Amino acid sequence: MDQQSLNSDIRRAQDRSLLKVLPLVIVIGLGLTTAGFFVAKLQIELWLHGHTSHGEVIALHSGTSNSSGRSSYKPEVEFTTASGEVVRFIHRTGQHPAAYAIGETVQLSYLPNQPSHALIDEALMNLLLPSVLLLIGPALAALGLRGWMKLRRRLALAP
Repeated sequence: MDQQSLNSDIRRAQDRSLLKVLPLVIVIGLGLTTAGFFVAKLQIELWLHGHTSHGEVIALHSGTSNSSGRSSYKPEVEFTTASGEVVRFIHRTGQHPAAYAIGETVQLSYLPNQPSHALIDEALMNLLLPSVLLLIGPALAALGLRGWMKLRRRLALAP
C-alpha cells in the first residue's frame, strides 16, 4: 500500500469519527441556546411584571471550585413580598471573592405569582449570562452543523 493511500484511509477514518462527534456539538449548542432563552425570558418577565423589594443576604453558598481551587460564593437572600410572605432564594450567579456580605441589604426583583423566582438587581450583570448563552449556543450549533454537512459531502465524494 502506498503512502497516499494510507493517508487517505486514515483521513476517512478520522472523518467518520468526527461525523459521530459533531451531532453532539450541535446538541450542546442547541442546549445552550435553549438555556439562554429561558434565562432571558425570566429576566424579561422580571422587567415587565416584576415587583421590586429589598432583602438581606443571610448566607453565602460556596459553589464548585475552578482550576485554581477558588470557589465562587452565591448569596442567599431573604425578603418579604408585598403580600407579607417571607421568601428565601439563592442568586443564580456567584463570585470570588464574594460580591456581598452576610447582613448586607440588596435591591431585588421578583415575580409576584412566583416570588422564589427572584434576582438581585445587578444592572447589566443580569444580562451577561443570557447574552453569553445566546451568543455561544447558536454559534456552536451552526459550526457543528456546517462541519457535519461538509464531512458528509466529503465522505460521499470519496472513492
